[in-house]
Parts: sequence; C-alpha cells; structure tokens
Amino acid sequence: YSLPHLAHHRMKTTSSMGCDKGRVRSVLIATFTYAPDVNGVAEASSKCARALLEAGWKVDIATARSSMPRDENTLEGATIYEFDLADVLSDRFSHAAAIASYQAFLQRGSWDAIIFQGYQWPLQLAVPLLPVLGCKTVLVSHGYAALRWFPVSRFPFGLGQWARSVCKSVLMLKWAPHIDRW
Repeated sequence: YSLPHLAHHRMKTTSSMGCDKGRVRSVLIATFTYAPDVNGVAEASSKCARALLEAGWKVDIATARSSMPRDENTLEGATIYEFDLADVLSDRFSHAAAIASYQAFLQRGSWDAIIFQGYQWPLQLAVPLLPVLGCKTVLVSHGYAALRWFPVSRFPFGLGQWARSVCKSVLMLKWAPHIDRW
C-alpha cells in the first residue's frame, strides 16, 4: 500500500475509531530521526508526514534533536517536538527527566493514531503506555537486526548487547498485541 492510500483508507474508516465526521484527523509520527537529518528513516518519516498532510491530517512529529539544528518547530506543515533521547537506550539513568517528558507528552496527546517508525526509543519508551493511549497504533519496521550478534574485540565480545536484544525480542510478545497495524 502507498502512504496516500493508507491515509485515504484511514480517513474512510474513522467511524470505527469513534471520530466525528468532518473533524480534522490527527496523527503523531514517533521517530528517532527526522529531517533535516539525512538517512532512510528520516526520509521515510518525512514522506509519510507529507502524504498525511496532503490527505488533510494534522501531523505532529516526536523525534530526537537533529544533528543539524532546525530553524523552527514546524517543517512542511508538521509540528515537530524534540526530545533529548538520542542515546537513551544505552543510558536510561541519566535521561530520566527526558523519558518522563516524552511519556507525559504521549499521555497528553489526543491523536487519532500514532505511527512508530521503527523499534527504537520512541516505541520502546511508549511500550508501558500502549494499553492506555486511546488511539490506533501503527509500527513501520525499517528492518529488525536485534537477533544479530555484532562481535567486538573486548570482553564480553558484544554478547551482553546481543543478550539484551534477545530479551527485548521475547518481551515484544507482551506488547505486540497493542499495535493495531504492522
């Protein structure tokens, strides 16, 4: 399916979401990277936002601060909310305030849908909230390499990171039912 097709399909099926006819639909795209960053996920997220904007949706973006500063908090009509969480999965302790800020942002939101672009921090930090968010959730996978071992020369040779990835993969069985579309 193309993004405009999915946006149109979602617009046609909003009665099942309890939405009022004629009301502007809203979506949050939760992505670890977004323009002006230049990479595949940032580009896919930007195209998704453009397609939804063209279909008449109100689009918000939750993302990490860009490596290239943004001039403003909107881009092509989408409102951008930045969080200092780029390396949060490797060091949650020093990011406690930013994690709480992101989770509070999700709880305050009133979107019709949240699109998680990948398995990174935007989804991982939302997992405890999935059952109570009150909107449709979509996971767009850009690949899944969690079960791949990346050896390093120092002990424990990358096995600790691999074991954490395996555990997260098993835990996915618990939260996966809360994702409406894959």
